[in-house]
Amino acid sequence: MSAGAAADGFYTIEVLEGALSLDGQRLQTTFRSHFLLDRTKGAISHQSGAMEGLICQNRTRLCHRATGAEWMRIQNVGDGADWTEWRPYESVTSWASQPGVPVLVQYHAAQSASFMVGDCVGDGLKPCYASWHGHMFLRGEWNEWGQGADGSMEKIDHFTWASNVSFTKFTKSKLAPYPGSWEKSYGLHPERELLYNLPSFDPRSQTFAVEPYLSGTEASAAWMRRKDRWTANQGIASGAEFAQELWLNHLCTAAPPKCIPEANAQWQCHGFKPGQDQEWCRSAGVVGCMEYQENDQSAAMSSCGGCSCCARKVNFVDSGPNQTCCILFNDLLLNYTVTSDLTRCAPKHVQVEGTTTTTTAWLRTCSPRPLTLEEARMSGSTMTSPFYLGSQENAVTLQESLDWSRQRIGEAETNFAAELREPSPESWEDQVFYSILVDRFANGDISNDDSNIPDFQREQMKSKQPWSVQQWRHGGDLHGIKTRLSYLRDLGVTVLALSPIFLNSDGNYLGSCTTDLTSVDPNFGNKEILRELVKDAHSMGLRVVLDVQVNHACGRGLKYLGSSNNVDGVNLCVQSSEESYWNTERGEPLNEYGRSRMGWGDSLPAFLRHQSFYVRCGPAKLYRPGGQSFTDLPPENATAKEGGLLFPEIFQEDHFELNSMDPVLQELYTNMLKFWIAEVDIDGYRITAAAHVTADFTAYLSTHLRFYATALGKENFYIVGEVDQASTPYGASYLGRVQPGEGPQLLPKRVQGVMEELCQYYSALPQQSPGLLSSYPLQEAYHIRNTVLMGGEHAMDLYENKNTFEAVQRSREALSRGQPALALAAAESQRMRRLLSHAPGELWRLQIAMAWSFTWYGIPDLASGIEQGLNGLCYRNDQERMEMKKKMEEEHIPGDVAASILANCDYQALGQQTDGGFWHQDSFLGGPMRLGSAVPRVNDQVGILGRLMGSSGPHWCEDPVLDRQNQAFHLARALIRMRRSCAALRSTQDVAASGTFSEQLAYWKLHDAEAGSEQPLGMLVVLNIVASPSTAASKYTLPEQLPYKEGQAFIDLLQPERLAAVFTDANGTRNLLVPAELTPSHVAIFAPVEAAVEETRATG
Repeated sequence: MSAGAAADGFYTIEVLEGALSLDGQRLQTTFRSHFLLDRTKGAISHQSGAMEGLICQNRTRLCHRATGAEWMRIQNVGDGADWTEWRPYESVTSWASQPGVPVLVQYHAAQSASFMVGDCVGDGLKPCYASWHGHMFLRGEWNEWGQGADGSMEKIDHFTWASNVSFTKFTKSKLAPYPGSWEKSYGLHPERELLYNLPSFDPRSQTFAVEPYLSGTEASAAWMRRKDRWTANQGIASGAEFAQELWLNHLCTAAPPKCIPEANAQWQCHGFKPGQDQEWCRSAGVVGCMEYQENDQSAAMSSCGGCSCCARKVNFVDSGPNQTCCILFNDLLLNYTVTSDLTRCAPKHVQVEGTTTTTTAWLRTCSPRPLTLEEARMSGSTMTSPFYLGSQENAVTLQESLDWSRQRIGEAETNFAAELREPSPESWEDQVFYSILVDRFANGDISNDDSNIPDFQREQMKSKQPWSVQQWRHGGDLHGIKTRLSYLRDLGVTVLALSPIFLNSDGNYLGSCTTDLTSVDPNFGNKEILRELVKDAHSMGLRVVLDVQVNHACGRGLKYLGSSNNVDGVNLCVQSSEESYWNTERGEPLNEYGRSRMGWGDSLPAFLRHQSFYVRCGPAKLYRPGGQSFTDLPPENATAKEGGLLFPEIFQEDHFELNSMDPVLQELYTNMLKFWIAEVDIDGYRITAAAHVTADFTAYLSTHLRFYATALGKENFYIVGEVDQASTPYGASYLGRVQPGEGPQLLPKRVQGVMEELCQYYSALPQQSPGLLSSYPLQEAYHIRNTVLMGGEHAMDLYENKNTFEAVQRSREALSRGQPALALAAAESQRMRRLLSHAPGELWRLQIAMAWSFTWYGIPDLASGIEQGLNGLCYRNDQERMEMKKKMEEEHIPGDVAASILANCDYQALGQQTDGGFWHQDSFLGGPMRLGSAVPRVNDQVGILGRLMGSSGPHWCEDPVLDRQNQAFHLARALIRMRRSCAALRSTQDVAASGTFSEQLAYWKLHDAEAGSEQPLGMLVVLNIVASPSTAASKYTLPEQLPYKEGQAFIDLLQPERLAAVFTDANGTRNLLVPAELTPSHVAIFAPVEAAVEETRATG
């Protein structure tokens, strides 16, 4: 029979008894073998375990492909589920499967029932993963056998479970499929010897010797390793009742320890061998798997009798630095893998008919777009909006606006063609940010001081009555920053983050409501000055990042036409917008019912004059779902609360919210930001108020800006956003991979749509994720500020208070969707009053907060002036208030005006209601509002003027408001250098260090795995949050993963005369002991003494 004519199925080959072999021996019995011919890639010929399409016809049938099968049985996976009886094989079976519940089918063919396949179909008929069990848990000594943490594993592929676990030593574990139960478990089948030889009737049995076979999982694994089919990372488990625990370890292998410990090993008498004597016994310690020790006649060594030298089997296992390992377990084949490659534990993709559908947290990747400039220039290109509302409301058409924005990018590239672009830093983790409020930092060009000031300021300057001087523009500009670059380099910062510098037609000094992203505000300079600033900064090793605001627009005369919405109208409009966000396709127009119409005024640029670009619901104060403020809604009303953050005017009623779901607006804004990358070579963006735009926009913006920057040669372009995870219901969806652990199906439909669109672009990037790279650890920042101000009694609540710890963990989990190491850690910011406004002369409080930002996870971010101890106070007491009023009157400010200004600056009376303008004092001599400082030399310059700077100020070296000899400046510079040198301080790993004193925040920073071996594995940070730190002895527990032994010396890097040492207490706990009577310190950073190098840099 020819092969081509053979039907699919099993065939048998039979050789009868008596047939001769090639060596002439006669076959003693009949030989029979089977083979399968299958042209359909069925379940038996292609044993992959998974068979997509098994569940068919809308989950009502099973469509089998198992050529050669004779019998079969079926089971739905789940607790209590069981197999059907064996039934004859059929091609289609009536079977109702449940969404997300795997179905298993076992086939019997050729006398074997080892053929198993599975399939899974979820909601919306989307594929999911098949498995033998509904759950899988990894339990062991490391998690108290499931009591400390349940050890739940994630299903990342068909029949494959995964978990990332950290180890510091060899540890026993087992796998179990049922929550809280050991009814079934998987471990190691111990080796046992079996002897299989030729049968006795075969004459060769007398002369053919064979090695005995070993059975058991370890024997099978050893055979696979000998044949080079497996590595030491792979093993096989057994579900037998007598299966023993399997070994996991810090080396990320499946190998057991070299010496299996014996928990109750007894000391036995040791007889000396040649070359051994009593001196050898005293010093031998551990040799091989035996421990030797001189008999001390103690009760513990009584089993050794009267022998002078005793020995016992080791009762400990090898240990080492903390290492996170990926554990994989196939619950069909029972194979397991232990590896340091954590990407192996990332979910795979379900392949269905040539497409890829993501069904778990692992983000989908696609064939990447080519990273060329031409491609990047047009990335994100959008067709004209489907909801174009007519030319009567638009100065130009939507398409013309898009074409114009694309053309500008090419023009910017041409403008910069003669210059060399600065590549991105290889790592942002070792950078230090310095956030500058441009208007209040330095005035380098007095000629532009009144180029764009508010109308009220112009009137007050003309009348010489500066009632609102705190809200004036004070004259700081880009040229002023340029003149202070050498000061900033001397301080040691590496990244300048500039407050919004784009045109604000109202002249707001914060620049927080942009009118035109295409123009630099003339009060700050122009694009030529900006380019010079960036170029000079780059030449000094500094990077420049711009703050940008994309959630609302402002303009003179911009307003709602006709009567605005009432409470019911705003509620309906917001609810309609939220419904559209979650349940309509990308690009679908908003329902116009209940939306107001915009009047454009005279300053808004033509490209923003489109009704479709604005939500048009009304002010947030009128959004009252259920009759209450949306900010008071309970957590379960997450979407209603989210609607209040996204759609009404939430900041001010003349700050009109943009419809950030509009694809045309998304491309337009992205193109305007691409322009500044091309035109002036900036290094990154910080998106202010990112939580007030929809997550589809932040993903679109982040992906296309990074794609474009990468094509320009800036492969590590920085883009983060301001998202308060505590107040933003779905805050994590703005970051990194965007989608939650359950997969993209839980995202708003608009976000799902943009993820599909972006896949080919983010897949081309070094960081293959669409969202913002990171955000801010705001929960910890709030905690440290409150602790520093209120006293340190609750400092360790960060670790020890359940509510605080859980809030921080939720924030960290959200940040982990992106890159926590790129978060910006700041104890002071432009959005908060100066920390020292609460405690004017207590510089130590500021130093503690600053030290926290340098030793926590993320990138430290210094608010300008923090190194000068600025406190934002006009006066500290009544005497100073009287003196300040007198000075102001001498400057020709009318008495009633002076009194009003000082009353508005009364922090003691007004508290948090103090006008925010006073939070932002001038940092340059001649500025109209030079306020207080904890640094005496800077505080001597306090003064409020009724005019702007009349002449150029001194060089920064001679400016008395820049004191480089003060404690805060020196601490900032020291912390910058330490952080740059010590990898542990840049780590995202911190562990509480329980200490002696309550008014301390103490934590260990643990060394990241990728850093060099010469780096310390751990460093201790101690923040003493009390005016007069104690000089009594103190001790701090060492994390188990640190290998430091008794006697290891540590040194305080800030005060090298302060030394500490590791000791072990009576309970066997290792501690770091800081002796008594050392110099008191508010901030201590301890490192192993051998890792410390004395710095000889001058401090002048």
